[in-house]
Amino acid sequence: MKTIILFIDNIHKFICKFFVNIATVTLIIMTISVVVQVVLRYFLKSPLRWVEEFAVYLMVWMSYLCLPYLVYADKNVVMELIYGRFKNTKIKYIFDIVCICFIVFIAVVYFPFSITSFQQGMSINANLLPISLAVVRVVMPISLFFTITVSLQKLIVSLCYLFNVDYANLFLQDPFASSEEDDSNKN
Repeated sequence: MKTIILFIDNIHKFICKFFVNIATVTLIIMTISVVVQVVLRYFLKSPLRWVEEFAVYLMVWMSYLCLPYLVYADKNVVMELIYGRFKNTKIKYIFDIVCICFIVFIAVVYFPFSITSFQQGMSINANLLPISLAVVRVVMPISLFFTITVSLQKLIVSLCYLFNVDYANLFLQDPFASSEEDDSNKN
């Protein structure tokens, strides 16, 4: 059982790191394109029409790509407020279960919509860019799938902790933490 849990956690860590790195690249590209747009619009009086649409699409990608990591690492404003008040208590894990059930419910309801939206986007072109909207919308079902799996993993961890099963401290460490921090968190 521990091997399966660690294997799933390693997959989630890899996916979270990969998605956040892609989101970082999209943020950099979005920032550069908007700066170029500002220079062209206000200094050269020759704006590019497609930059705003491009920046919006990159922002959508960035938001969806960060979602599994935010759930995985509890980098959420509500989570931080609750965890700050209930450190090392079972109330925190009960809240985890409620939040994760809500996230799973929302993701299960929204996931079929994201697939339908992606399929509809295959036949629709963007307004100013020569791409299909499927390129923009493909990130939705992929991100939601991994958000669901991370949420289920967090639910299992919370249940393990509540029932005093010793698997809870094996995983759900921040994927960007150093290995020394991970080792100290496991002890």
